[in-house]
Formats: sequence, C-alpha cells, structure tokens
Amino acid sequence: MDAAGRAVDLILRFGDARVFVVGDLLLDVQLCGEVERISPEAPVPVLRQRGSSSALGGAGNVAANVASLGGQAVLAGRLGLDFEADTFVELATSRGIGTGHVIRSAGAPTTRKTRVVAGNQQLLRIDREDFVPLDDSEAAGLVAGFERFADGGGHACLVLSDYAKGVLDRRITGSLIATAKRRGVPVVTDPKARDLSLYRGTTVIKPNLHEGRALLVHLGRGHEVGTGPPGPTEVDAICDAVLGAAAADNVVLSLSAAGVVAKGGDLDGTRATASTVVEVADVSGAGDTMVAVLALGCALGGPLPVLVDLANLAAGWACGRLGTVSMEASDLLAAWKRGTEGLRPEKIVGEDELKRLSSLLWREGRRIVFTNGCFDLLHAGHLHLLQQARRLGDVVVVGVNADASVHRLKGPGRPLQTVEDRMAVLAGLAAVDFVVSFEEDTPARLVDLIRPHVLVKGADYAPGQVVGGTAASAWGGRVEIVPLLSGLSTTALVEAGRRRAHR
Repeated sequence: MDAAGRAVDLILRFGDARVFVVGDLLLDVQLCGEVERISPEAPVPVLRQRGSSSALGGAGNVAANVASLGGQAVLAGRLGLDFEADTFVELATSRGIGTGHVIRSAGAPTTRKTRVVAGNQQLLRIDREDFVPLDDSEAAGLVAGFERFADGGGHACLVLSDYAKGVLDRRITGSLIATAKRRGVPVVTDPKARDLSLYRGTTVIKPNLHEGRALLVHLGRGHEVGTGPPGPTEVDAICDAVLGAAAADNVVLSLSAAGVVAKGGDLDGTRATASTVVEVADVSGAGDTMVAVLALGCALGGPLPVLVDLANLAAGWACGRLGTVSMEASDLLAAWKRGTEGLRPEKIVGEDELKRLSSLLWREGRRIVFTNGCFDLLHAGHLHLLQQARRLGDVVVVGVNADASVHRLKGPGRPLQTVEDRMAVLAGLAAVDFVVSFEEDTPARLVDLIRPHVLVKGADYAPGQVVGGTAASAWGGRVEIVPLLSGLSTTALVEAGRRRAHR
C-alpha cells in the first residue's frame, strides 16, 4: 500500500485507537460581537456582545479532537470545585470523553481563558489561573489510572499535554513515561517546560518554533529568542537540541505558517512539510489538533512520515477556523484529498475500508450519496449525474461494475476499459469522493454494506426500479432520480463509432 492508501486506511481506523490524555485542563470561553465605536472613557474598542460559547481547552482540546476524529479519549488532570469545572465535565461527557480520572480539587480554581472576539479579530484574552502542583496522593492516583488504562490492551497511546499549570511535574511525567514503556504504549508529548529532560524517553515530542528557540537560548546556543522566519540551519539545530534534551525518539517541530519539520529514529533524515493553510483565522488549538492526529496514528502503529503529513493537514485546517474547534475524520479525509494530486488513488477503496468509512460518516452525521454503473466510456451524461449527486449530500460514493459483470450486462466487446482504468478516471473527478467495485450484476450488497442516505440514478430508471431503494427506507434513506442529458449513453456512443468506422 502506498503512502496515500496508508493515510486513508489510518484515518478510517481511528475508531480502533484508545488515547489517554494527561495534562492541564482549561475551559476556553469566547465572547463574540461587533465593534462599532471607541469608548469615550478610554481609547479602547466597545464590543457589542452578540453571543458567548465555552469549549474544552488545553489537554481537554486534545481529547476533544481525539473523540471527534473517532478515537476513544480518556482525560486525566485537575479541575476546581466551581461552575467552570461543571461546564468542562458536561462538555467532555457530551463528547463521549472519559472523565473518571479527572481530579476535582479545592486547591486551585479551574483554569479559564476568555477570548474577546469581534468578527475574526481577537481583541483581548483574559486568563484566570493558579500554578499549584498535585499532591502526592493525587499524583499516585493519576498514574494508577493510566496503569489500568494501559492494561486494557488494544491500540493505545499516552499524550502528555503540558500547559505549565502545575499538573505535569517531574514525578508524574517520569512515572507515566516509564509505565508506558513497560507496556509498549507510545507517548506523544506537547511540551511547555524549558527543561525537556522532564519528558525524557517520549516517543514523539512536538514543540513549536518559539519553544524550540527558547531551548537554544536555555542551552546557551542562542542569544535571544528570535521572531523572524526560521532558516534550515536553525531548524536543524532546534531538532537536534530537542532530541538530545528530551532523549526523545522523534521530534515534530511546528513552524506555524511555515509547516512542520520532523527528525528522529523513525525517519530518514530531516523531513520538512509545508503548511496547507491558505488564510489564518485563529491559531488557537491548532497544536492540540496536531497532537491528536499524531496520537491516534501512533496508537495504530502508523508510519511517522504519513502521520506528520496528516498532522500538518489537521493543524492547517484548525488554523483556518475561528476559536477552539475539533476536527472530524471526514474533515481530515477531505483535507488529504485536496492535498493529493493526480488521479487521486486514495479515493479507490475496498469493501472493508468502505464499511469503516460508512460507520464513521454515520457517527459524524454526514450524508452519504451512492450511485453506480459501468462507466465504460465516461461522457457528459455521467458528469451531469455525478455533479447532481454531489449536491445531495456530503460524501459521494460510486460503485463500479467489475469486468465480468459488465460483460454479462452489456454483451460481447464490453467493457471497453478495465475496471481499474474506469475507477481511476472516476477517482480523478472532483464530484467523487470514493470509488469501489462490485462483482455482482447489481449493487444490492454494497447498498446494505454502506447504508447510503441518498441513492441516485438517471431518469431511465423509475424510483421503484432502483436497486436498494426499498432496503434504504429501513434506515431513512431515499431515492433521487436525476434527469438525463438527451442522446448520451455509452452504448449509443459505441454504436455511433462503429457506424463511422464502416462508412
């Protein structure tokens, strides 16, 4: 399987991954509205508030992205005994995130970040936070919780999400990483401490450029933390410094708008991946999204080069959206397809992949549109049908009759092209998301497998003649008949070609 196929396979398997996220739990609050004037009391803008929202922040945002991408997320950290803590737990529970290892303590309030936003512009951030370490019993309980999680088996990963609010000190990180290593669980770390020996032995460590530059200064290899674009020599020096200081297997260095650079034992040299974001709306939480993808991929044993590319795509997606947002697996699939050129072979899937994809899309509430045919000689009528199908839902799946099936249906001399060629052409169309072949004469079994919300056929079929239409009603599906373009069919085009050849 090539890199494109491995990426799609990993995304579709995210539901098999279990991720234990330990770190600082923050409640992100956003006050949004409009600014139309400056205050007469002071030279500051006056926000006319139109709304407010709360979201999981810090380690909570990593867990939220793990869950929305389809993985099983368990959170561990500390909250206060306050309204913000209640809100945080309610938000996490509503996403299916496990909170049984979250400590509720009167020792410190829940950390809250309040962002004041007008349009797409952040005007102000207000932080309420205390820096209080866990006591020995709280720390021991947290580590014991991870031990029980790790003993659960399956595809697991540990995430250390450090926002320097007091949860991840040397006692806890050392015990957690040692436990993970004994049980063969990979560790993905988002560091905040300048002394990276705190995370010694992590599998993947993901600092950002500012943190990397601060490390060079801390080690005496730089005079001040720079602010300009990084050069390749500086980036390489940062990667080497991080790998050495953290004794990490691999480093994934986030360069914000410049993309990511990765280096380590699971890579062949230094790997640079350019950013995919077109316009930055808000960088809040983009690193958390990146960490979530790395963690899910590491849990599944995915190759690091593919994971880095997927994580970079995820971070770019997050940067293009305002506020703290969570990515879904179908968002990542779409981002991957947009970033792949050529005939897009990753659109061609087998039935096992398609079944996983269907389950994922149903879980996310995305509408699946299905159509099928021989597509032996692609023409304008086919394009019209597929473009109409594109408007009826979120994901278009095309079933293609295998060669023997076409021969039985169309007779001698057909198909004109092999099923591989017909699928490759369909995979190159923007209106098509996934292509799958089937051996039978009808796609009835495929319809039962993926349970599409909409079945699309041309007007040469009556609704009652569409295969799978009756079955689809059981899950709320429906049939949509698309008008034909006059005089266009593969059979007619073939016959016209033969007549011309005999003139």
